[in-house]
This record gives sequence, C-alpha cells and structure tokens, in this order.
Amino acid sequence: GSEMCIRDRYSAQQTHTSAQGLPFQAIEQSVQSFRYAVVRPDVVVPSISSPQTICFNAVPSALTRTNSSGSNGAFTYVWEFSANGNSNWQNTGQSGINYAPGALTSDRWYRVSSTSICGIEYSNTLKVMVLSPLSSGTVTPLSSQICYNSAQALVLNGTSGGDGNYTYAWERKLSTSSSWALAPGSTNSTSYSTGSLLQSYDYRFKVNSGCGVIDSSNTASVDVANQLTISSISVSYTHLRAHETPEH
Repeated sequence: GSEMCIRDRYSAQQTHTSAQGLPFQAIEQSVQSFRYAVVRPDVVVPSISSPQTICFNAVPSALTRTNSSGSNGAFTYVWEFSANGNSNWQNTGQSGINYAPGALTSDRWYRVSSTSICGIEYSNTLKVMVLSPLSSGTVTPLSSQICYNSAQALVLNGTSGGDGNYTYAWERKLSTSSSWALAPGSTNSTSYSTGSLLQSYDYRFKVNSGCGVIDSSNTASVDVANQLTISSISVSYTHLRAHETPEH
C-alpha cells in the first residue's frame, strides 16, 4: 500500500479513472493500488492568542499557540513576525507553545508556521498594537514679564500619545534655583494662573498617562519686575523779612 496527504486524493482518483479501458488485470492492479492507499487527515492549523495594546517601548504579554493536528501527526513550528501583517515575515527562532516578544516601539504582527510531511500551513495572524510615545505638549507664553505683585496666565497645548487618559501637574521653581516643586493652586487642568508674584519663577507642566510614563513640558519663564519705590522729598522753608534777600 501507499500513503498520501488528503490534498493528493484527487490525483489518485485521476489515476484510477485513467485505468478505464485497460485490460482487466491492469484495472484490478490500479483498483488494488488505490484501495490500499492511506490518506492522511487534513491539517488543522494552530491558533495563537491574544491581541494586545501596549504602551510605547513596553513588553507585551507572552503569546500562546495551540498544536496542529492531522497529517502524520508530526509537526515543526516557527513563530514569525511582520511589521505590516502582510509581507516580509521573519523567523523569530522560537517554536514553543509560548513566545515572549521583547519591548516594542511600533506595531507588530505575529503568526506560527506549522510544517509536516504534507507541507506548511499558517495560523491566524495576531496584532500587538503599540501606543505612540507620550508627549506633554508646550506651555505658552514661553517667556513673560509682569509687574511686581501681579499674575500671569499659562496654558498647555498639544499633549499626545500614551493611552489618551492624562493627569496633569504644574510645577515651579525660583529662576535662580534648580529645585522644582508643585506650584501653588495646581489642578488637573491645562490652564494655570501663577497668582500674584513677588519674585521671578520658571514653570513647567508634567503629564502622566495610563502607561505609567511621565513627561515634562518646556520651561516657561515669568520675570517679575522689581518693586517700584519712590524716594521722599524734603522741603525747607526760610522766613524772610520784606527787605531781606534770600541767601544762595
């Protein structure tokens, strides 16, 4: 007898049909040959799970595959990846039930190839989507000058990336210092008023996203003018008689 994959049955049937018209002995031999052919079960391809969305430069959870079945029961597996899910699939060098990708900075697609004596088959394709890196945005105005004991309004624009869920904090430091601290009256808002200032300060904005990554904005400088002081004026009076002339 002989063995064949299920995909080969059609060609075997063609061989049997073509035997028509041959002498009985030839027909019998053809029928006997076909009768004892062992057709292997069709291949059930592996499946992989599960799709994920991760933060920029984060490590996805391990991917898992099932085993193939069918054919002669002997399979070799290879985890493959692609940058677009359509072409340029590359061998990861891994074949196990679980596969742990490294940190990713762009979207990545995965699949598993399953090879047996009947050929190569592929699993479903799985995408790991990578969120854009967090960018805090820009604080304006970048530089301002205000009078002593007056306030300046600051605004943050252009926050992007991460998972889109942001928390905010305004920070400040004296322009002559390097130590940042939470700004008085800071709220979870993209707008902020410095309040009345008696000294010059630098301000910045810190953004946190669900990715657990914090990004700081540019520094906005608020220059406070010196307090205006007015010197006192003294006036002296000299009493003169009508016939006297004041001295110089």
